[in-house]
Order: sequence, then structure tokens, then C-alpha cells
Amino acid sequence: MESSKLYSKILSKIKEKKVVKNETNYQLEVRNLGGFGKGGKNSPKKILVEDVKELKFLKRMAHLANIPYCFDTNEIGNGSAGLIADVVKDHETQNFIIFLRGPEYSKEEWDTRRYKMYSLDERAKIEGGWVPITESVMNRLYNKIITMKEPNQKSLNLVFIGHGVGGVYAVQMAMLFLSKIIGHENLQFRELEIQLIVVTFGQPRFANIAYTKFINIVPKLKIYRVTHANDHVPHKPKVSTSGEKYIHHETEYWILDKNCDCIDNGSEFELYKCPGYKKNNPEKFGENLGCNLSTNGLGVDAHYGPYFGTIFGKCESFYTD
Repeated sequence: MESSKLYSKILSKIKEKKVVKNETNYQLEVRNLGGFGKGGKNSPKKILVEDVKELKFLKRMAHLANIPYCFDTNEIGNGSAGLIADVVKDHETQNFIIFLRGPEYSKEEWDTRRYKMYSLDERAKIEGGWVPITESVMNRLYNKIITMKEPNQKSLNLVFIGHGVGGVYAVQMAMLFLSKIIGHENLQFRELEIQLIVVTFGQPRFANIAYTKFINIVPKLKIYRVTHANDHVPHKPKVSTSGEKYIHHETEYWILDKNCDCIDNGSEFELYKCPGYKKNNPEKFGENLGCNLSTNGLGVDAHYGPYFGTIFGKCESFYTD
């Protein structure tokens, strides 16, 4: 398929340009991946987030990630593959916001869905059912950003946002966009200071440990993987599925909602940063068993929010802001 060639380019292209922070981390062979336990004394500690600027940023991104639920906009997406996507310039932050939405599933569909990994190279794999980003999608994104940026712009901040499977697409598109502009022959981007941020909400697992490690050592890319209460979707797919090992990338930011499990609750919450395992338990690299994964994972309504006041699919905030 068209997207297969596009995805396989990213690893060789990024490694070829030597932009990986510590390539030896990616080269580590992954052996003896055991099943997950329930956490325990060695689980990384969660950290209460009190930075007002960071909280304000995440609140704004949750609000904007609701756009494809509330408006018919899909200029750069791939509708036949279930990808809704577009770019806007945020008047508050001046960031370019690339929002993505994927297919929605019921809990039963999540629980019974068949998963199968697709190989990017001899080690790195991603879930083959969520590979909708083709060369034409990337070209539409690339060209739209070129037309929207100012002629003498010195820096470019791109924020990729998505909810659920849309979060998977946000990570993929950010990585592919980065691979497209590395050492780019077009001067449009060569002189720009570029920073990429990904913010996902209720994102499922979608890759094996080799690819999640790769995601976390790529520079110019910061990822917020926001989870809410006992949302069931970040528990999917199960770690061991069809003989494969699915693992989350870092960094999880968990909303501990004191009034859950209902979605219209006024949302009294605390936000925790949840670093993943590293040297003390490398096979659980990006996961923290003291945050969303410490819950029963049964929250269906919790998947939709509230995320800092936003409930995905409810659109009143766009008419009151």
C-alpha cells in the first residue's frame, strides 16, 4: 500500500541524518519481554503538575482537539481511511495546530478488535490497522503550512493534537513530517527554528518497544500523552496481543478526576506527570503503572473527558468562548 513505503522511510532517513539524540538506545535488542505485573515499589513516581503555563497550554489544546467533532473540516485528511485532519493557526499561541480525528469504536469493538503489527524495519513495528497517512496527505499538510507561514518567519512551532485513535495519527504525522523536513532540499524550512509538539488525549497503544524508544529519542519533538481517570482506551490493545508486545511511549500526563466516573461533573481534578520505566524495567519503557494503568480501565465515559473542561463531542464551548 502507498503508506507502507512512506512509513518505512522515516527510520532510515532520520538515522541517516544523525538527528537521534542517542542512537545506541534505539539499537538495543529487545529480549525476554515478560508480561506486565500490577506495578509495585519500583514503579516510577508520578509528579503533581502545578505549572500554570503548562496547564493553560494543555487546556487550550484539549479545546482545539475538539474541532473535528464539532465542525466539518477535513482539508488534508484521508476520508476513505477514516482520517479527518486540518491545520489552523491558533490566535492565542501563534502555533500551527494540526488536529486529527480517527475512527470511533464502542467498548465492545475495542474489546473484540483484531490487532496486527506492521513492520517498519527489522525491529520497529506499529499497529497495521491505523496507517492512514499517505504521501498525498503529507503533501497537503506540507503545502498548507508553507502557504500559512509568514515570509520572514524565523521559527515554526507545530502542535499535532488528537483524541483516541486521532492521537495515534498525531504521533505518526509528527514523525513523518519531521522526516520530510530533515535536510530538506527546499529552502522553505532549512533556515527555520522548528519545534514539534504532540498532545494526545485517551490514546491507545499502537507500537512495539523498539518504535516507542525511537519516538522518545528523536529531538525537536515533545509529547504529552494525556489520560483521564480510568479511561479504558489507553489499556488497549493489551500489552501482549497476537504474539506481539504493544507498549506506550512517554510521557503520560494523567488527570486524576476526583468525581469520575461521569462526564458532566464540573471536573475537580489533579494532573500528574507520569514518567515511564527506564533502566530499572526497560521492557515497560514508556509506561507508568501508578497512573491510568493503575485503574480498572473500565471507564467508557471517561474516555471523552472532561479534559481540563473539554468533553469530546460536546461543542458548547465554541459558542461561549
